[in-house]
Amino acid sequence: SIRLAPSSDDTVVSWRLRSGAETFGDRADAIAYHEGADAASVPSLLAAGSYTLEANAPEGPAGAFTLTLTFAIPAVCRDNTIGTLTAPTGADKTGTWDSACDSETRAGRYARFYTFTLSANADVDIKLLAAQPATPPGAAKPNAYMYLRSGSATEGAVIEENDDVHAASGNRDSRISRALDAGTYTVEATTLAAETTGGFTLSIGFGPGGGSCTTTDVGTLTPAAPAYATSGAAWGNDCESTSDFGSYSRFYQFTVSDYYTAEISLTSSAADAYLYLRGGANETFGESIESNDDGGAGTNARIRMPLSIGTYTIEATSKTAAASGAFSLEIELLVGCEVDLGTLSASEETIVGEWKAGCASTGKTGSRARYYTFTLAAQALVDVNLYGYGSESHIYLRNGAGKTGTLRDRVSPPYGRMLHVLPAGAYTVEAIKESAITLEHTYITTPDFRLWIDLVTRCVTDLGTLSADAAQDGTWTSGCDSAARIRTRAKFYTFTLATAATVEINLKSADADALMYLRRGASGPVFDVLEEDDDGGAGANSRILRVLSAGVYRVEATTFRRGALGDFTLSIGYDAFADCAADTTAIGALTAAKTANGTWADTCDSAHRARAYAKRYQLTLSAPALVDVSLTSGAGDSELYLIRGTSAFGTRVTSDVYDRELPTSETRLAWMLGAGTYTIEATTAKPGVTGAFTLTATPTAIASLATFAGNSCRKDLGALSSTAILDTWAWSTGADCKTTGGEQNLVYT
Repeated sequence: SIRLAPSSDDTVVSWRLRSGAETFGDRADAIAYHEGADAASVPSLLAAGSYTLEANAPEGPAGAFTLTLTFAIPAVCRDNTIGTLTAPTGADKTGTWDSACDSETRAGRYARFYTFTLSANADVDIKLLAAQPATPPGAAKPNAYMYLRSGSATEGAVIEENDDVHAASGNRDSRISRALDAGTYTVEATTLAAETTGGFTLSIGFGPGGGSCTTTDVGTLTPAAPAYATSGAAWGNDCESTSDFGSYSRFYQFTVSDYYTAEISLTSSAADAYLYLRGGANETFGESIESNDDGGAGTNARIRMPLSIGTYTIEATSKTAAASGAFSLEIELLVGCEVDLGTLSASEETIVGEWKAGCASTGKTGSRARYYTFTLAAQALVDVNLYGYGSESHIYLRNGAGKTGTLRDRVSPPYGRMLHVLPAGAYTVEAIKESAITLEHTYITTPDFRLWIDLVTRCVTDLGTLSADAAQDGTWTSGCDSAARIRTRAKFYTFTLATAATVEINLKSADADALMYLRRGASGPVFDVLEEDDDGGAGANSRILRVLSAGVYRVEATTFRRGALGDFTLSIGYDAFADCAADTTAIGALTAAKTANGTWADTCDSAHRARAYAKRYQLTLSAPALVDVSLTSGAGDSELYLIRGTSAFGTRVTSDVYDRELPTSETRLAWMLGAGTYTIEATTAKPGVTGAFTLTATPTAIASLATFAGNSCRKDLGALSSTAILDTWAWSTGADCKTTGGEQNLVYT
């Protein structure tokens, strides 16, 4: 185990372990990696050989550290031999995880090893079931983990490994089912978590599900024959589930020759129905691409999802152990012009389809459309996304069921997304293909369009009014959705500032690439973002540093990668704001150039550059003018902000757009301004800079372009002077207004 401890408690450190004498490479090349300020001791199981350890302080200053390496030789048990197995007779073994026997693969875990031999090729089903602890009452079963290795050695090559039979349904036991050639194999029975003790049972059997399961081939479903239903189907003890121990199953396979959305329903009054869908023909084992427990009415199951071209296998089973009895399985392709999706649940609806010639749009004459009706049982935030492959597409949201409901909202390209809080009731999404536009590239291997309809579940924590630093630990889970990113998990945190303050918000996670959005208000428009950040912190962490005025704010803590889960820590650093509104210098009416000298000091904080000092000036314009502001200082790189009104936190008009073209000692901005009052903030690019500066503001009157000759798109300005130009863009179809590429242009000579 490796422990790296810095001399300073707040220094973030990391280490990377590599094979041999290799000193170069990124995180992905390392055998093991750790980063954080906690200097955690992390175990790594290593084979004999040479290694290089790189110790880093990615952000910290030079300083001392302590590196501690602790070594322990694993205690491996090699004496559990099952012998030769011949179908259909298998073997069952009971064992115990304890410190007398260590894992050969997972550092810090206990394990037992079992060797068996097959006299002939066979389909083998291996189950590792953890025992329920006797004490304390209600204690969780250990999370089993299993490796299947070739040969009789405990360190033989891994053929397959498995953690959970099905994590989504809570089955944390392990199972490996596969075809094996005649020969010798070793099973390592271990656990996911370190130092886990307890009992278990290892069962080795033959055949799918340990019985005589067969797969019924439904054939190919097409728009002409889009549905299939079972007749007289029932569960029995002749076919055991390959996903849920002790349950019975039946298997069905079907094929689709194009991209369709399929709805699979399993109903039964005899047991709690459960569905698994796997890719491929006769795929009775392995991870499912989708599963469902109670997606239908009551305890019935339903899967509705987009499918690509290929064959799929359905496992129709139950959550009720050893339940026999009748059930009904229905498979249907959603190919109609109008589709009723029923009442939306917390799960996302994803639809793929084609623009059919017989499905006309009611929203756009001459265009094709598909209609999807859904019902909300209660008020909800609904996220609708539409992407057309090879064509531009539109979304129309209508009240009520069907295509004739009143229009509630519409979104045109290129956005393709709408987000609404909708009251309970029925609604219809009209997905439209723009008839007159086909993009240059078309995609043969994709559907015509993909539509997502999702209920956004926002998990919100109120941190209250901040007057000091705050921190909150959280976990990204499947029940809390991002409002900004499709199919991404998030947690929301609101906080209140009684007065202006400088806040530093950090989002750190060792499990995912953190992403953060800062918005104003406890609720409001999702796309109205004050600031967002992906990797502004160390590594893949996020950081936002800015000055905020008094008010309510909300932070969306989410991830860059869709569907990522894990733990995180959100911290908000709070610094009081040195307000100097009373010290603002009044320039007054700006009719000619004016110059002011000032000094940056810690008595006045910038409202726009966190932890920098500032000085503010107010001016008034009685008529529109081009205002040119320059700022020079020998103290360092300076910045300018132009704000509408008298408040330092008013609407920002512009900032120093010419900064890159000037020396670091000088900053300049120029902007067309209407009549009114404005505030100029003079500050610095770096925090804590003090020193003197000079600010000059120069107005230039604006002349109307109507005094110049020329047509509406090509205009002759004559001899240039210092007069600025105020013009209005006018769309026109004249030849003078278009380039060779067809864009609209205004031309000035």
